[in-house]
Amino acid sequence: MFMAMKKIYSWGSSILLGLSLFSACTTRKTPVDIDSQPAALPSASTPSKTVPSLEIPTITILSVEKATIQATDLEPLPAVELCSPIEGMPRQELENSVVTPFLPPLPGSDDPHHGVDLADIDPDSGFALEGRRVNALMGGKVAGVILNRFPYGNGIILEAPLRNIAAGWVDSLDLPVIQPVDLSASPLTCPSMMPPAVSAEMSGRSLYFLYAHLKDPLAYEPGEWVTCGQQLGNIGSTGNSINPHLHLEVRVGMENIPLGSMAHYDASATIDEMNTYCLWRISGYFQRIDPMKLISYIRD
Repeated sequence: MFMAMKKIYSWGSSILLGLSLFSACTTRKTPVDIDSQPAALPSASTPSKTVPSLEIPTITILSVEKATIQATDLEPLPAVELCSPIEGMPRQELENSVVTPFLPPLPGSDDPHHGVDLADIDPDSGFALEGRRVNALMGGKVAGVILNRFPYGNGIILEAPLRNIAAGWVDSLDLPVIQPVDLSASPLTCPSMMPPAVSAEMSGRSLYFLYAHLKDPLAYEPGEWVTCGQQLGNIGSTGNSINPHLHLEVRVGMENIPLGSMAHYDASATIDEMNTYCLWRISGYFQRIDPMKLISYIRD
């Protein structure tokens, strides 16, 4: 009888072990590497362009998608208007949506990663989704428009002059200074790039924001003013992109530099596009800033 019970016990243990292994094999893991996953393509309605304000954006108190930056010192800094660059994503969710962080290269190098990649990840499938609305992180003037050019795809550059931003908050950013580099030894082809001619209109400095890989970019023109939170397009995968995400770059440079379009690593790129790319990426006239530094100031 003892031997019979021992066999029954051994048979039952085998069943339990088999069920445990079957359960482990059928548990679905949520993928996190969007570069190796196909993108789900939810339908998105065609965005309608709002009429941008022709006035310089003012500093205001914000709600919901807009945030008030306030230091915790005894003498608080003035409020500065910042908005989530991805519709419906508060600061904490933006920080969790980073799929490629800011990895600044050495001066004069075009190695990645000059900005930060933010993706709208489906919580069930783990896939990166396209179509969510992309908004201006800070109000500014359109300094450049990029339409289906490699590597940025569809993109827009906004300029926010530092003179229009609260001085105390600008100081808190500890912005880098302009440090032009010698491009003669650069492996990147920069046909005849000349440094920007300094004029009275360039006496100050500005923050520049590049939003890239956009789907359905809105038809903005250089010189138009865009307000904080105003739609720029939708998350897409245009240009050098495997899966949908927003590529966001922030730089500080001289004020009122017209950038226009830019392109590189493509036989169709024009001389002007290649020179603008070199000016933006490696010349040192535009110093890189980690976009998450500004996003960290957003208060939900």
